[in-house]
Amino acid sequence: MFFRSVEPHGFTAVVPLVSSAESAEACPPSPRLRRTPVRIPPRLDSRGFLRRRVNVQGVKAHLLAAGAFFIVLTCALLPRNSLGGEQAIFQEFTRHIGQQIHKDKQAFAQANTCVSWFYKAKKTSPSIAQSIDWSPAPSSQIEADCLRHYPSGMDDARNDLAKTQALLSVSLTFYEFALVADRNDDATYSPVELQDLLRSLTLSYHDEEPAPKQVTALMEQFDNWYRSRNMDALMQGMSDLYERGYRVTPSDRVELDRVMG
Repeated sequence: MFFRSVEPHGFTAVVPLVSSAESAEACPPSPRLRRTPVRIPPRLDSRGFLRRRVNVQGVKAHLLAAGAFFIVLTCALLPRNSLGGEQAIFQEFTRHIGQQIHKDKQAFAQANTCVSWFYKAKKTSPSIAQSIDWSPAPSSQIEADCLRHYPSGMDDARNDLAKTQALLSVSLTFYEFALVADRNDDATYSPVELQDLLRSLTLSYHDEEPAPKQVTALMEQFDNWYRSRNMDALMQGMSDLYERGYRVTPSDRVELDRVMG
C-alpha cells in the first residue's frame, strides 16, 4: 500500500492508495464508489509543533483588559502612602504649625513693644528681646493699643510677654521637630519617617489609615501640647528621633530662620 499527499485548504492529508501489484482479493472491485470521510490533521511545522492561526486582535484585546485590571488592582491594594499621602501629611502638618507661629510672633511682638513703651513712659531703660522683628505703629496708636490690652500697666505686659515667649518657643520647637522628622529634606514623610514621627509623639501608627486621619492626629497632638506648653514631652520626642539617627540639617536651619524672621 502506498500513500500520496494532498493539501486541500492549507492542511496536509494522508490518503491511502491501492497498488496495481496488490491482489484483486485485497481490494475487490465495487460497483459503486463509496466516499469515506478523511480526517485531515492540522499542519505541523519543521520541528513537529502544531501550527495554529492566532487571532492577533483578540490577543491584543485580552492584554489590554488584563493591563487595565492590573492597574485598578494595584491602585486598590497599594498603601495610602505610596499614592502621595506622605507629602500631604508633611504639608498640612507644617502649615498648621506655621499658622500658629505667625500668631505667636504677632502676640509676642505686641507684648514686647508694650513692655518697651511702659518702660519709656516711666523713663526707665527697657529690656527688649530683639529676636523677633516688629514694625510698630505710630506712638499714639501704640499707646492706645498697650493701654487697651494691658489696663493694669507694666505687670500685665510683662506677664504676657513671658507667656507669649513660652508659646512661641513651643511652636517653633514643634516646627523644628516636624522638619527633623523629614530626614532627607524632600518635603515628604516616607512610611518609615511617618511611623517614627507618630511614635515619637506617643501616637499609634497604622499603615491602612487614610492620610487625613493621620494629619488630624498630628495636629491635635500639637494643639494639646501647645496649650499645655508641654516642652518636656516635645523634647523627649525630639530625643527619640535623634536616637533613630535623625538630625537638624542645614536645610532645616534655613527654613527655621525663614519662619523666625
